[in-house]
Amino acid sequence: MTIYVRQKAETRGYGGLRHKGFVNLLSQRIAAIDIGSNTVHMVVMDVAGSGVPLHRSSESVILKLGAVVKADRTLPRSVYRKLRHTLKRFMHEAAKEKAAHVLVAATQAMRALRQGEEVLDRLSKEMKVPIHLLSSPREAELGFLGVQAEVRPGQCQLIVDSGGASTELTLVKGSHPIETISIPLGAAVLSTQLRRDPPSAFEVARLMIPIIKALRAAPVKAVPRSALLTGGTAHHLLAVAKANPHRLTRRNLEEAIKRLLRKPAKKIAKKFDMEVERARLLVPGALLVTALLDHYSLDHLRVTKRGLRDGMAMAFMRDEAGWWK
Repeated sequence: MTIYVRQKAETRGYGGLRHKGFVNLLSQRIAAIDIGSNTVHMVVMDVAGSGVPLHRSSESVILKLGAVVKADRTLPRSVYRKLRHTLKRFMHEAAKEKAAHVLVAATQAMRALRQGEEVLDRLSKEMKVPIHLLSSPREAELGFLGVQAEVRPGQCQLIVDSGGASTELTLVKGSHPIETISIPLGAAVLSTQLRRDPPSAFEVARLMIPIIKALRAAPVKAVPRSALLTGGTAHHLLAVAKANPHRLTRRNLEEAIKRLLRKPAKKIAKKFDMEVERARLLVPGALLVTALLDHYSLDHLRVTKRGLRDGMAMAFMRDEAGWWK
């Protein structure tokens, strides 16, 4: 049995995260899937009320949708079939985990498609589950909600959610967002400019040009004293750098880049137990994070496994009908 309680409209939170109506008080098992520009990722978690989700399992598949979208902003049929197959498998896994609800959202890669909504409508019918296209502001809101429990009280911080085709940057003061910007750069898109494996020093230098240009649009309304990084690339960089599992320093990033430039992606993948495609994304991912540290004169970032999927589940517990809006 599920118990609900009526609450008045919330005035705390981030913009669209205000809500009113019923709030579920008992734990529910939720599978949250996001169709990103680099990976399709599912986390199965138990969520109770407004509490922090408890992760049970996590799985991702690299499809690099952001990098394969054609110049005419269409998705190749072969990639569509891979996406459909991945979603079907995730739905099966969610059923095995006895998830009561499956939430599916799409981000930048689908926003870039000329007929992204039509593609998602077709997938929704095939999966028999609604697939929602998140706006860029809503993606940032949900990402912030997902990591809010790890934000340091009273401190000005930068929240970095670096994906395959875009990077969301949110300046916060404690639990209150100040400014959010989405820059159209991510590891998957940047990796398309690399031809050699491992990349040459010239390719690395050339890659910094679009990164530095994009960071001109980074939030400037306050100066962050620290930063919190979420996203798949962050955790693999920690492994390559052999760093503290919750903290990436400038020195860690320099060590990781050195190692990544010595060996091809296949050897990196084997040594650090990851997919070859993931290994190919680590150089551009490391360069982007390093440039962010330089831009804000920071010497390290904290790393969290929480993020958009947690925010999706928490928003659903607040508003089942409109969590994605």
